[in-house]
Amino acid sequence: DNALRCAPAESAVTVSVRPQEGGVELAVVDAGRGIPESERERVFERFHRVAGDPTPGSGLGLAISKAIVERHEGSIALASSDPGAAMPGLAVRIRFPVPPRGAGAEQTLLKSFLSLNSAS
Repeated sequence: DNALRCAPAESAVTVSVRPQEGGVELAVVDAGRGIPESERERVFERFHRVAGDPTPGSGLGLAISKAIVERHEGSIALASSDPGAAMPGLAVRIRFPVPPRGAGAEQTLLKSFLSLNSAS
């Protein structure tokens, strides 16, 4: 939702899921204003909002997202999608480990993510 609200009209928001060694990565990349590097850790704090951000919200979305990701032993990281650009965008990368359950566990989890994505 944040990526769609923050990206300029008619710009792309890309969502991808791919296997990683020992897990999967879910990425959301947009072409919006981005989040300054100095604010990237603070935006995970409850109710924190970047100064001057006109986007409506309470400052809870990324805090809740991080809590969910960590509850599943994953990690979440923020970076610019196009560093140096006037609109640097944001790349959110979420990594989840796959519990060892035998051969093909990564593919099974990847298929689950893809089926959830196609259902919405």
